[in-house]
Amino acid sequence: MVAIAEQGGASTLWLASHLFQREPIATAALALAATRNISIALMAMSPYSVHPLYATMAAATLDEPGLFLGISLLIGGVGVSNIMLVGVRESGRKLILITGREIESLGSVCPDLSFFDLIVAENGALLYWPSTGEEKPLCKIASAEFVEALKRSGANPLSVGRCVVATVRPYEVAAHQAARRLSLDLQVIFNRESVMVLPAGVDKGTGFRAALAELHLPSESVLGIGDGENDYAFLSFCGFSVAVANAIPRLKEQVHMVTSGKNGTGVVEVLQKLLEAEASFNLMSANLISPAVRRS
Repeated sequence: MVAIAEQGGASTLWLASHLFQREPIATAALALAATRNISIALMAMSPYSVHPLYATMAAATLDEPGLFLGISLLIGGVGVSNIMLVGVRESGRKLILITGREIESLGSVCPDLSFFDLIVAENGALLYWPSTGEEKPLCKIASAEFVEALKRSGANPLSVGRCVVATVRPYEVAAHQAARRLSLDLQVIFNRESVMVLPAGVDKGTGFRAALAELHLPSESVLGIGDGENDYAFLSFCGFSVAVANAIPRLKEQVHMVTSGKNGTGVVEVLQKLLEAEASFNLMSANLISPAVRRS
């Protein structure tokens, strides 16, 4: 199986639970022993047959340095990330999700929003309380004339939220032109290939501060995690800022810590250290961060 995957040029071999087929954790161990070229990913393991905590322990064991030649990954389909979020909530801390996405599209990447006390959506333009469904726009709604101008320019995809108008590169040029022509005080914000248009002065930083005011939290008590160029707007206000391993280079230069794991794996890495630190958000003073990943 591994030989076929390598010959086909695969970068990752995905293993899942299927009745009457190979058991994924044992198969992962055998596969990792046979390759140094591809990653082995555990995914879609039923929590009814494999407890999420056991799946996490197994993945951590398989990823032990020097144990195997390959690299193991654990995909959060079994609810492992959810367990970490529950642990943070049960420790008495608050969880805030800050995203450029609209609320309606969040379900595709985060099906259960109830883990969060508050969500800052649309790149800082909207507050959303998952417990009640209440929304609070933080700026004016998107201009219908501006949206029509972008449609005429051929911008595709084009999404209109409560406040944000979103598309992709290279349609930022059309956005700038339409804003000037209509005399609208708008700004264009980038997140890799994504293009978001909002009123000037609205970003993740302003949304973050509004969320903290709602929750009565001081910014110095916050640990923030991000990966894109639009994330520094709020990370710069956090008491401790973190970038995951696959964040853009510029962001990694501006934060206190860079994780060894990418994407959600990096987030879990930080949350584990946070819970180990117990009463403190100051991970540096808790000596839980290697000097190799510290940033001044």
